[in-house]
Amino acid sequence: MMSWWRVVWALLFTTRLGTPFSLPAISNADKEAVRAALGTLPSNMVSVAARSSLGDPIVIRVHPLGGGAAKRKAKAEQNLTPFPTIFWLCCPKLKSAIGGFEKDGLVKRFEQRLAAEPESLQSMVLAHQGYAWLRWESLDSNDRALIEELSPRICSSLRDTGIAGIDFRQCGGGNVKCLHTHYAHFRGGFEDNVVGKWVHELLLAEKPSVL
Repeated sequence: MMSWWRVVWALLFTTRLGTPFSLPAISNADKEAVRAALGTLPSNMVSVAARSSLGDPIVIRVHPLGGGAAKRKAKAEQNLTPFPTIFWLCCPKLKSAIGGFEKDGLVKRFEQRLAAEPESLQSMVLAHQGYAWLRWESLDSNDRALIEELSPRICSSLRDTGIAGIDFRQCGGGNVKCLHTHYAHFRGGFEDNVVGKWVHELLLAEKPSVL
């Protein structure tokens, strides 16, 4: 039986954005822009999730299977290469700016802020739950059945972990780990990700030119 939070998230998500599969086609111009930004076009890219003020792709949505480097794919069973990060920040300027925040200790500071703000922490737990639900529901029933049968490890990584692969049930949602991934999720339309929101506020205040 689907747990209560999966039911609630399914209702919220489909109300706001439609089903997990109602994604717009990717234009050739967007493909070339992503290729230029990343140096490659991810084989599991499914849509552009967010754009800059100039209209360039800054976040892409990717499928939870079949991503990663060729060497990693070659090791996969039944082409089941897991790719838990389904919102990928692809803008070099944003990646650099956010990397600077991480070097300045913002990961730890945001973890301390979550610990001090119960409402923010609860919002992050919901964000993690929704991320896990969306990732798992993005797979078709055949893929889910195959993963459950062949690899409990892959199944857990795709079904049960949250943003940045965080085990939010164990840490209570207070582990931040990677600002880039939180920001990509926030810009993908998920404002309950308060860490992504905090990053965005910092960018607006300190580095607005990258937006």
